[in-house]
Amino acid sequence: MKSRNLIALLLLLLTTSALAEGLLEAPDLRQWVAEATPPDGVTLEMVETAHGTRLEIENTRAEPTSVVLAELETPGLSDTEVRYTARMGSTGLSGTAYLEMWAVAGENAWFSRALNDTFSGDSVERATSTPFFLQAEDTIESLRLGVRFEGPGRVTLGDISLSTGDHRPMLSHAMAGVIGSLFGLGSALWATLACFFVWKGRARVPVLSITLGLVFASGAALLSALVLWRQDLPWLVWYLFALLGAIGFINFGLGYMVLHWWYSKAEARRMDAMDLR
Repeated sequence: MKSRNLIALLLLLLTTSALAEGLLEAPDLRQWVAEATPPDGVTLEMVETAHGTRLEIENTRAEPTSVVLAELETPGLSDTEVRYTARMGSTGLSGTAYLEMWAVAGENAWFSRALNDTFSGDSVERATSTPFFLQAEDTIESLRLGVRFEGPGRVTLGDISLSTGDHRPMLSHAMAGVIGSLFGLGSALWATLACFFVWKGRARVPVLSITLGLVFASGAALLSALVLWRQDLPWLVWYLFALLGAIGFINFGLGYMVLHWWYSKAEARRMDAMDLR
């Protein structure tokens, strides 16, 4: 388990910025439940799940409802990205529910909602987050963390964190396209070079060894994609490893078999020629 998490961390560092600082570490959810004042029709309870201790929020209201769980004082917070992250699941949820964060400055308040990652019906627990992008002229006094319901139902919440800094992915769609193109170009060049050596009947061991190594590397990429996916990391992070790994495993795997067969035929022809002398 520890090795799997370490692999996921190392791969994530390759694809995301590490410039983030935690504002909230291991919140006391029981204290949150004790101090929160949920709207009528909403109840909060601590429960034990397969994933550990979780905050369960049950909403019986049909109309859209915001449930504020805690308000954190953040005097002078500005010119940064703030990200509210948690692991969330749902049960019997009509409509949708999602994370919601409010930034408060005096009598003004602005919200950020994870509308791109909503929960409905019965959803397995997964990581979700919502950001605020604060400008230099913004000065936030506090942040309210909670959940927004668009219908009745129940959600569980845990592993809550709040961080500031640069969370922008270093691996963009454009960069992923460039990596994929370079991978395709490199594969084509290697195939051309390998076919040249096979045609000449030379470098059997290096060519087959390198091709087999590329097969194992592609398999490792597929395994890395599975680890990243199981860690609930963003789609772009694990998809690139999965795509390149799958293409490489198929292409290099078939290429290895073809090259091995071609070298064997060339060796057989050479032996036949020697017998005719």
